[in-house]
Amino acid sequence: PIQSVCQSVPVFRLNMSGDCSNVIITPGCMVRARRRSNRSARVDDGGQVESPSSPPSFFSCRATVATVSESVVPLATVIWEDMAPRPLPVPVGGDVTRKRLNRSFLVAPLLHARTSADNDQEEELPLSSLEALLPFEHDDGRGRQLSSSPSPVSIKEQGDALLRLKDYSAAIARYEAALAATSSLDLGGTVIINDGTGRAVLAEVDCIDEEDNKCTADVTIVSSGEEKTVDVKDILLCLLENDKEERLQERMLLNLSRCLLQLASADGSADAIRATKYRKAAVLGCTLALSCTSYAGEGSDNVGVDTETKARLIRAGAYLDLGKAKHATADVKHVLKTDVNNAQAKKLVRDIERRDIQRKRTDKRLAKDVCRWVNA
Repeated sequence: PIQSVCQSVPVFRLNMSGDCSNVIITPGCMVRARRRSNRSARVDDGGQVESPSSPPSFFSCRATVATVSESVVPLATVIWEDMAPRPLPVPVGGDVTRKRLNRSFLVAPLLHARTSADNDQEEELPLSSLEALLPFEHDDGRGRQLSSSPSPVSIKEQGDALLRLKDYSAAIARYEAALAATSSLDLGGTVIINDGTGRAVLAEVDCIDEEDNKCTADVTIVSSGEEKTVDVKDILLCLLENDKEERLQERMLLNLSRCLLQLASADGSADAIRATKYRKAAVLGCTLALSCTSYAGEGSDNVGVDTETKARLIRAGAYLDLGKAKHATADVKHVLKTDVNNAQAKKLVRDIERRDIQRKRTDKRLAKDVCRWVNA
């Protein structure tokens, strides 16, 4: 059990609306605080690609207050929450079709939480550095439960607020919940499926069949007219009808991908497996955003062009960190075809060239080492 070493200490903080609220910090309460990333992220909150030489950045993370000590500088010992995103239950009312995409996350990886033995989760921080959770995070006392049935737009706005605070894990959970709330499998609807070769393609739903606890859909591939039957697990996303003006799903997917890349740096800096999963999920998120743009009418307006440019730049950064320079180069070249002066694309070109030089040097050293070993 968590016990206080002294009386609780009141702390005044500003909330999102700018109103001053009296937050009482007591053992057992949840707070938010800033942590330092071990290395800089590839893409910042605005989609800007950062230089590998950038200084360590900060991000926010939730924690539970263990003890509060009163001294010259009041301190609190906190236990950090694991940064792996956790699903939010989404109330869907009586619409059972939304249950057919029965996955915890549509894009983000679902990871096992680390135990205290796996990671240093305890830290002593100045009391003044702690912040209260946002009002909508208090539904169950731990920022996890969505009460009632909020609209996808309101859930996305909650994710936007968390993204501005750089709480990437919490933001991902909100974006995923909003995305799931808009992804309803319906007859005549349009979906994005995995065609079996790793490509995401648009398809129209002709029939939905549920039998023996298995759900399949007969679909027609939009690009080729081919008809096929797919398992629902191969449906990556159900597109929101009448979204060609607001482009809600596109914007959620872009922000979700940005958060995943940031989390690859913040959470994956000491865990290569997690970092790889986050980056692969960012690639998926950007690919889905591009498919949404294609469905809405690629290049038909400035919004579509802007979405495509951002998605390709974010995906190029993820590809580069995954060691897939060829794929990264293809995305960058596509951007430069329409915008030859794009600063982010030019910066990525330099990063790709620098990585290529480093790779060749490494290969050369390895070849010399092998030759010495053979001749020994």
